[in-house]
Amino acid sequence: MNKNTKLLGGIGSILVILGFIYSFILAILYGPIFFIIFSFTDIVILIKSIGLIILIIAYFRYSKEVNEKAIFKKALAGFLIPTISISALIIVFSLIFIFVPDVLDLLSMVSIKKSKNITSINYLDSYTIYLLIYLLLLWIIVTISAYKWKKADDLLSLKTGNSLFKTSGLLIFIGSIFLVGLVITFVAYIIFWVGLVITSVGLVITFVAYIIKAIAFFNVKES
Repeated sequence: MNKNTKLLGGIGSILVILGFIYSFILAILYGPIFFIIFSFTDIVILIKSIGLIILIIAYFRYSKEVNEKAIFKKALAGFLIPTISISALIIVFSLIFIFVPDVLDLLSMVSIKKSKNITSINYLDSYTIYLLIYLLLLWIIVTISAYKWKKADDLLSLKTGNSLFKTSGLLIFIGSIFLVGLVITFVAYIIFWVGLVITSVGLVITFVAYIIKAIAFFNVKES
């Protein structure tokens, strides 16, 4: 791997890591429960996006070095799928929220069950259903994106002979699956905290994955 390509890959990974560290610091200052919220703030998304763009450049450069276009194509798909799809989701759901409120009312479900000191809340008003569907679609998009990154990292590992790339890709994919916790938090109050814990675990796994990716880029043999 070319020296500049290694540097770009390492820097891109470090920027993503810094985005996570920023979230960790804020969570320490304001409370662990806010870790998930801080993980999706504008500044964190901006830092991570810049890091991912730099990573895309590194994948592009290396795919040309070894004449393996699939590495770049899969990484690019991993970046563009959530970028385009989430933007479209926001627009579509915003329009539904503003112009078609009756559609949400049709989705309302009412059922409250009480048992001893445990209250299972299955009452989901229209706005909760709206958010639940949005989060479910968001999770599916992120998981598909992570799978594309995993495939790119698998090829990167194969071509460089560095298994850390494959490990990183696998952890990113596993981390995305754990983000289903975001959906779980809105299903029932009784498992709200379970959902938060699952989501937090997913974010931590992804954080570790990018640390491994940075190490992989800096340790790969130069050509």
